[in-house]
Amino acid sequence: VQEDKQKIEGFLKTQDVSVPVLMDQEGEVAMKFNVTAIPETVIIGKDGEVKKVFVGASPQTYEQIRDEVESAKKEEAP
Repeated sequence: VQEDKQKIEGFLKTQDVSVPVLMDQEGEVAMKFNVTAIPETVIIGKDGEVKKVFVGASPQTYEQIRDEVESAKKEEAP
């Protein structure tokens, strides 16, 4: 959110991140979706609805996110 594109791209390369990353240079998307912290992970189902929001991170976050994604993947699309 509101970070320099080159700075973010450099960080992603050093961390070997290969997932799409939203660049919200003006902060408009964060405001629209009421993002209150970084990191904030939003799981969106096949129906386009928000299924779960994770604010911050803990040692259990990775497993919780994985479980929510798997659950969302199993749901029927409209």
